[in-house]
Amino acid sequence: MNQIDPTITISIPIKPASFKLTSSRLKKLEAFTKFVFCMIADGHTQQEIQHVTMLQEHLVLEEIHRLIEWGLLDEYAILTPIGTSYKNLIDVIDYFNAQQLTYYIDLFGGKVLANCPLLKEKEQGTKLKSKVTWVQTTNPNYNDADVVFRKHHLFTCSKANQLSKEEISSLEVHLDITNEKTYFFIKQYASLEALHYTREKDANTDIVFQLNIPSIAVTFSHQQLIYHNAVLSTLEQLQIYDQQLLSEKSLQLLALQQYYKEELKPQERVYHWLPFEQQFQLGAINEKISDKHLFKIQAMYMPPSERLINTQFNGLQHNFFATTVLEECAPYIVYASSDQLLEEFE
Repeated sequence: MNQIDPTITISIPIKPASFKLTSSRLKKLEAFTKFVFCMIADGHTQQEIQHVTMLQEHLVLEEIHRLIEWGLLDEYAILTPIGTSYKNLIDVIDYFNAQQLTYYIDLFGGKVLANCPLLKEKEQGTKLKSKVTWVQTTNPNYNDADVVFRKHHLFTCSKANQLSKEEISSLEVHLDITNEKTYFFIKQYASLEALHYTREKDANTDIVFQLNIPSIAVTFSHQQLIYHNAVLSTLEQLQIYDQQLLSEKSLQLLALQQYYKEELKPQERVYHWLPFEQQFQLGAINEKISDKHLFKIQAMYMPPSERLINTQFNGLQHNFFATTVLEECAPYIVYASSDQLLEEFE
């Protein structure tokens, strides 16, 4: 058989994204109010705040009274339990924002990744289409970015252990890919078997593989018939004229020839190997992709070995063997999900 390369190489477009953490619980704290609150929480007096800000006393007092009304400070401008939890939440947010984390966004499937090493500047093989826009990624907690953050980073900060469930739920991850270059993560599979593929679409399906399945012309042979091919027609004539003229070996050859003509020759057809069903099919295969929203990848599939072909055809007795020839290819459709391409970074 001709050599077929079943390797599948896919380039996934990836963009680094700048990371910013906020909380919906802190939205009422405007910049100056937050500054005054943190100064007091860190032990500074009203006079020290006035000295640093160069503002008049009544402006600082106005912010302190606002914090008292919200229950963050008591009447003596000391942190309340609510104020303590707010300060802890602010410290956690400031801790991560100071780290200038980089997240990564899969521009094909939208998956958000906390890390994605070994990115390449140039694509290889089949490049997946970029479908994600920067406008989509500006939404807070785009595509469960907060879930990714909680899994990979949140509890690397010791103060995060003091956050309540409500405070953790209030965290918002903001990603920005505006000024970032597109890179590629190269995923290579030795063959389609390394992918989880199906013959039916499901909710996660976004890739369709059009496999070029070669048709296989199958013939059957026997070493003795090949070796004595030149005399077979003569032996057949002698058998008609007077079978007693034939030797025992000649009769054995004619028996093999008869078995071939009656049992095997009718099976000498062009077959298609269905890799998912693991069986041969007579006749043409011409499957078409009906869903235009799926990303199509052309791929080759290794045809079955001659040993496997021999096992597929029942009744190969008397040391007959199958010989195969690859002919034209036909399309065969299987489905997959891009989620598995990046699952090692989840």
